[in-house]
Amino acid sequence: MKASSFYFWWNILKNVMVFFAVTHLIYLGVYAILTGNLEVLNLFYILDLQLLFPSIETGLVSALISVFLIAAVAMVVFLKTRNHNEK
Repeated sequence: MKASSFYFWWNILKNVMVFFAVTHLIYLGVYAILTGNLEVLNLFYILDLQLLFPSIETGLVSALISVFLIAAVAMVVFLKTRNHNEK
């Protein structure tokens, strides 16, 4: 694998992780404001969507939606990165 190809895929992975990290931090901030529970702003607090949607983490539909969302974000980042590199 060429070095440029490695960095291309590394940038896609990095951008997807940054997107989900920022989304997670925004979600934590909104949740803390709405509930008045500032404890959730602790970076070691693990937050799952079951705070808003009980039992969302179980079941086949939940797993399929999760895989679809991850793939969709990865595809958007891939297309933006590819278009940026072509310019």
